[in-house]
Amino acid sequence: MKYVFLDAGFDVGFGDVILVLFIIPLGIILLEAFVMYQLKFNKAFAKCFLDSFLANLATVVVGYLVGAFLTPNISIGRGNIIGILGAFTLSVIVEGLILFALNNKKPSRKVWKTSLIMNLASYVALIIVTLI
Repeated sequence: MKYVFLDAGFDVGFGDVILVLFIIPLGIILLEAFVMYQLKFNKAFAKCFLDSFLANLATVVVGYLVGAFLTPNISIGRGNIIGILGAFTLSVIVEGLILFALNNKKPSRKVWKTSLIMNLASYVALIIVTLI
């Protein structure tokens, strides 16, 4: 069965559902919040966590819709560099827009830089996890 959650599609059995639906997403949200905090995007880690959670939630919704309606035959699985690059680009754009909406007083350059760096961190982490 294929589950699409937080920027990536995973082919998993029933035993992996907890990992895919809770542990990996929480790890991604925490990692991206930590990156935002280190970049001094917000002063409070709790605000970084909330922004990361909302941005990733939006990415899940948009990613699911894009995957379901526009690109039903493209997999984001292991070895598909085009799918991974497409998902990464979509993540940067969607999360950048959400971060900009949540922090509209911040310079757009800082918002886009933050979105790019935090998604680089999470995609590198996802690639490492899938290679293990």
